[in-house]
Amino acid sequence: MPILLFGGIDPSGGAGLSADMRTLERFDCHSFPVPTCLTVQNSKGVERVVPVDGKLIEEMAESAINEGKIDGVKIGLCGDGNVVHSIEKIIKKYGLENVVLDTVFSAQAGGDLISEKTFSELKKRLVPLADILTPNLQELRRLTGIGIHDEKDAVRACEKALKLGCKAVAAKHLEKGRNVIDFYVDPERKEIYLKRKHLKGGTRGGGCVFSTLLCYYLSRDSGAYESFIKAEKIMEYAKTRKIGNGIVVV
Repeated sequence: MPILLFGGIDPSGGAGLSADMRTLERFDCHSFPVPTCLTVQNSKGVERVVPVDGKLIEEMAESAINEGKIDGVKIGLCGDGNVVHSIEKIIKKYGLENVVLDTVFSAQAGGDLISEKTFSELKKRLVPLADILTPNLQELRRLTGIGIHDEKDAVRACEKALKLGCKAVAAKHLEKGRNVIDFYVDPERKEIYLKRKHLKGGTRGGGCVFSTLLCYYLSRDSGAYESFIKAEKIMEYAKTRKIGNGIVVV
């Protein structure tokens, strides 16, 4: 019961497809990884992003799809507008379901990953295809134009994000004292999830792991909200490790 993964290649192995595949392997779930871009990055930041040709992305995805039924789709970093168009085309052509979109605009370690033009294309073309949208609060602000200072702001921004066409929003990471608050909103439910604070300095790859967990549970017939709760419980006790002298990796 494989999951189709669209995402970037991180040569330091902390984020992107590396994190997605590690996550699914823990559940004995096979993945079909399709690279959308190559990056020059490590735990200290991103230096360069090189998008993969859109036509090649389509060919790789179709080759994987021809292996058998796809149970879910997780979308991470989209290098440019051509990548966005190609992913949209594949999802629509094959009627793919259980789509989780991780709106990766910048790296936790530092550095922008997509242009304003690519952001606009992603917002227009991929957000409406998402069963669950998983922005962090910085990305949620950019998607909705709402400043987020407290829980009410975050919920209001999630509600506005729903109007972009996605079915549910799982927004991450409002710091509050020693805790972190995540948010789940769909047309029928609003949930505030309080958990222990992340390690000092943050974690790298955490967003990739979280969105991949959501896709895994969603593809196993859990509803969006149930998938959110299951993913949160795992993330709360996720293991971490140090890579080099940089940021901690989930």
